Amino acid sequence: SLLAEKYRFNNQLFATNGYFLTLDRINSLSKSVKYTLTVDFCSDETFFETNIGTPNSWEKIKNNILDILNSKNLRNINFIITDISSFSNFSKNELSE
Repeated sequence: SLLAEKYRFNNQLFATNGYFLTLDRINSLSKSVKYTLTVDFCSDETFFETNIGTPNSWEKIKNNILDILNSKNLRNINFIITDISSFSNFSKNELSE
């Protein structure tokens, strides 16, 4: 992050599943850089932990996201969250709609 900041890369995009995206880690990032965090998450806990995450990871990731979104001093952090629960639909008829 410091090297990117030195060369004026002041808009950074990260893709993450959110597991290690803790408030402490986010607070350690440079405040002069705009970060966009893209997170693939799922509103269906069982689907997420069966197909994407690991057992007991859904709650941790949800709490990480909420902690960051509820923090008032992180104006340089943006989120793009994709709800991948729709990916559980594999019916050809429904997918064609």
